[in-house]
Amino acid sequence: MILIWAAMLQSWIIFLKGFLTCASLIIAIGAQTSFVLRQGILRRHIFLTSITCVILRMEHMLYCRCSGDPRRGLLLIWESLL
Repeated sequence: MILIWAAMLQSWIIFLKGFLTCASLIIAIGAQTSFVLRQGILRRHIFLTSITCVILRMEHMLYCRCSGDPRRGLLLIWESLL
């Protein structure tokens, strides 16, 4: 009986870690997207804003590739496509 409860607790911990990781990515991406949309609606610095976002994304992908963690770089590529 104790082993069943331990397995259930471990499953919930794994679920919460994954949920919080996904939530943090959504929140971070949402903040950048809302800023870009606001700048576009106000018609202020549209080109500069979009170029800055692209350069920062490319810099982050390069860092992930050079740091030896290719999974993070792939994640950023998929985020860019969405």
